[in-house]
Amino acid sequence: MAYALNSIGVIYYDLKDFDKALSYFAKSLRIQEETNDKEGLAFSLYHVANVKFHKGLYNEAMIFAKRGLKYSEELGYPANVLRASYILSKIYAKTGNFKEAYIMQVQYKLMDDSINNEKTKKASIQKGFQYAYEKKATADSIKAGEEKKVAQAKLTASEASLKQEKTQRFAL
Repeated sequence: MAYALNSIGVIYYDLKDFDKALSYFAKSLRIQEETNDKEGLAFSLYHVANVKFHKGLYNEAMIFAKRGLKYSEELGYPANVLRASYILSKIYAKTGNFKEAYIMQVQYKLMDDSINNEKTKKASIQKGFQYAYEKKATADSIKAGEEKKVAQAKLTASEASLKQEKTQRFAL
């Protein structure tokens, strides 16, 4: 239910109806707090912070974003840390706290690099598996072809032997 409410909130956010978006994010946040869904909390807190940022409520946005960052770091989810540090860098920049904005921007960039490196690593592993699969499939195909030739040769030899035996019988 919380994720569905979050999704509705995202739709209203995209439509620039920040009040309705905030309402749905708040409902989602309440459910996630009741169920102690920390990953969901981190995600919802980011969305609430983002809406509050766009409404110009920077201090409130900062409170939600910091909570979201705390949960994200506890869970170790780079994508959530990425979002939280990004919104915090924007909030700090708007409030004139450029040192903190820089720190959050650096953290954002580290998380972005980490995610991209992970994607690159996964793609590389996937290519390796694909290569190994194609190599094995080719070897299996060649082996099957050779086995077929051997079976065909045995069949031909067997047919020739039968023909020769028939000829001998006829001659006898």
